[in-house]
Amino acid sequence: MKQVVKASIGRWAFTLEQPAYDFLDAYLTQIKAQGHDLDTIEENLGSYFSTQVNNVSQVVTMQQIQQAIQDLGLPAFETFSSDAEHQSADENGKNKIEHCWVRITMTVIMFLLGRMGVCLGLIM
Repeated sequence: MKQVVKASIGRWAFTLEQPAYDFLDAYLTQIKAQGHDLDTIEENLGSYFSTQVNNVSQVVTMQQIQQAIQDLGLPAFETFSSDAEHQSADENGKNKIEHCWVRITMTVIMFLLGRMGVCLGLIM
């Protein structure tokens, strides 16, 4: 079963597949960072999807988003998908490093506390 997200695009509400939502979110964030008018782009995308979606229960897919970007003449989506993939890969790497340091720190703390317990036991 695929996860879906309900989102408002322009004046319309849609149900998107989770990967499609993540892609569109990264794409719109990048568009905004480049100084484009986000409201106009969202309005155009919403209008486009409203003509493509036949009923409320239909889910917008990644292919439909990519087709909309292409049909509306928006900046190419390949650059945005690779940026999103690199960003998530960087975040995963950072999480692994942080997790490793937490484990090392906890191991050292447990070792030192264990040694203190032995020393206190010998003193008493």
